[in-house]
Amino acid sequence: MTTITETLQNTSEVIKRLPEFPQIMDKANQALTYLASGQIPQNSNSYTALNTKKTEMITFRNQSIIGLLALVIFGLLVF
Repeated sequence: MTTITETLQNTSEVIKRLPEFPQIMDKANQALTYLASGQIPQNSNSYTALNTKKTEMITFRNQSIIGLLALVIFGLLVF
């Protein structure tokens, strides 16, 4: 289990990256569209890179949700 300090640091990092989120999502959506249409062979470096980016996006989304929940909980406890 993470400490409050680690949670606040992670939340801070997520908040810093929030302005990038729409661009990241657009790129991921475009890449997944190419992948779904079969334009990228599964054994190519691009395919591997896309899967890596997909994993990063899922992690970023999860961290964003956890960070926002932590902020809400922290706000409720403080106020």
